[in-house]
Amino acid sequence: ESINSGVPLVTIALFGDQFKNSRIAQKHGFAVNLKKGALNEASIVAALKEVLNNEKYSQNAKRLSLMVRKKPVSPGHLLVKWTEFLAEFQTLDNLVPAGNNLNFFQYFSIDVIDGMTREHEVVSSTRANDYF
Repeated sequence: ESINSGVPLVTIALFGDQFKNSRIAQKHGFAVNLKKGALNEASIVAALKEVLNNEKYSQNAKRLSLMVRKKPVSPGHLLVKWTEFLAEFQTLDNLVPAGNNLNFFQYFSIDVIDGMTREHEVVSSTRANDYF
């Protein structure tokens, strides 16, 4: 919402994806992040003053807003293009990730990890025996 409106933020992440989103907003220069555990009147006032008095936050928010509004392909146009593509080719088997066909052990490489762990144990025990 902030990017669409071109408005800078003061964020306090509480749960879920808010932590990542607040870091991204700060990285792009349109937000000041406050830690939940370090909240006090002074930190809130300082963050608000920083956002309100430093034009870079407003400029960055407006720049990102303009970029979003002027992106080369609108979401509606993209939806129409993909719908036409699907209608023409019916199935998109080539876009299905190969990982969908792997079993649990293959997908998480448990067989490889197990083999490497066993090899490490053999090598470690062999080296330990060489020293004693």
